[in-house]
Amino acid sequence: MFYVNLPLGAMGFAVLAWKYHDREKPHSTDLDLPGITLLAVASTALLALVSGLGPGGWNGVTTAALLALALGATIVFVRTERRAANPVLPPDLVAHRTIGPSLLGSLLLGVCFLSLDTYVPLYVQGAKGGGAAAAAGVVTPVMLTWAASGLFAAPLVVRWGFRNTAALGSALTVVSFAGLLACSLLDAPRWVLTAVLLLSGLGFGPASMAYILAAQNAVTWQRRGIITSAIQFFRTIGGAVGIGVLGMVFNVLTAPQMRRLREAGINPAELMDPHGRATLPPDAMRRASAMIAHGLTWVFVLMLLSALAQALVTLLMPDQRSDHVVTRTEALEATVG
Repeated sequence: MFYVNLPLGAMGFAVLAWKYHDREKPHSTDLDLPGITLLAVASTALLALVSGLGPGGWNGVTTAALLALALGATIVFVRTERRAANPVLPPDLVAHRTIGPSLLGSLLLGVCFLSLDTYVPLYVQGAKGGGAAAAAGVVTPVMLTWAASGLFAAPLVVRWGFRNTAALGSALTVVSFAGLLACSLLDAPRWVLTAVLLLSGLGFGPASMAYILAAQNAVTWQRRGIITSAIQFFRTIGGAVGIGVLGMVFNVLTAPQMRRLREAGINPAELMDPHGRATLPPDAMRRASAMIAHGLTWVFVLMLLSALAQALVTLLMPDQRSDHVVTRTEALEATVG
């Protein structure tokens, strides 16, 4: 499927090279190379740390070393940015009463939507007995409603302001994740799960749009590139760290049962494949599905707590409105960007 990206990427490159023409504007060309390097080191160490948490992952020494490297690089990064002439992430923007909550809200939004994209398919396949098509059938509508939500979110930003629009999106996500947890506890049918998750797509759009537009509205035009990339960075890091930590929780909860399955000669990977499940003894299949459902129930609890934290952070945003009419292009970029 990765070959699909090649012709589409080539087409995009050709269109940009042919049609996109920009004029160079006077600006500082001093790159914050020390800050960029330290941020890259801190991010890499953090992602490496969370990728190896849990049973079968890093040993204690490696975990401590990665944690120390991530914390140390972050501390030096903060000090460096305070002295840098052209910081990659200016401290005054992070401490801004509008931008700070927008960055933190974007980080938690990343946890919410990437954990949904990662662990709901695992639930559909491993606990509900569906195939890859069934998992895609549950998650894909979420992405479609997220993209479509810009149609109603853009007017809301103008009428209600950034905080109220983000609060609506956060509330829809909380309701959706509460429904996801209920579906897991009650073993609800797949169509109910799909309907419940549609609300999260409708919530991600207004929240993501409000966060990025609020941050852009709080800075001058020259600094919009900095803050836009910062919003995207926080969302990506939040999602990556979130799925790593939630994966650790799932692995810890299911490790004893997984070990017993392997001792019985059952490959846990077969639980994801309908053909592989057909070869398993019925009793083993029931126990394995129950094990996955139990572990993911607690993952869904943490996802709900992340959504609640996002809603609380959103309330810290000041009640402000956009100083210009949001165009359709801006709305689309802010929603799906």
